[in-house]
Amino acid sequence: MDSGAEGGWYGLAGLTLRWFLTTTCVDQAEADQAVETAIGGQFKSWVTPGRILIDSVGEDLAVALTGHLPYQDHRERAALEEFPDRR
Repeated sequence: MDSGAEGGWYGLAGLTLRWFLTTTCVDQAEADQAVETAIGGQFKSWVTPGRILIDSVGEDLAVALTGHLPYQDHRERAALEEFPDRR
């Protein structure tokens, strides 16, 4: 996400997820809790997260909201992190 937020992008990512969830009729308190549970301090300032971390946060958010585990575990794609041109 190119937000122009420099090192504060992770806060903007959480805010964007909360806004998105509220547009899908998730109430504010549930959206706040779901995003906090999924992100929970995993993103750090000035550090670009790897694809596996991003996938993990997305899956955690989906599981928190739906109660269903993902079909494909992101850890099965861990080897792709070593080959960025093959994503």
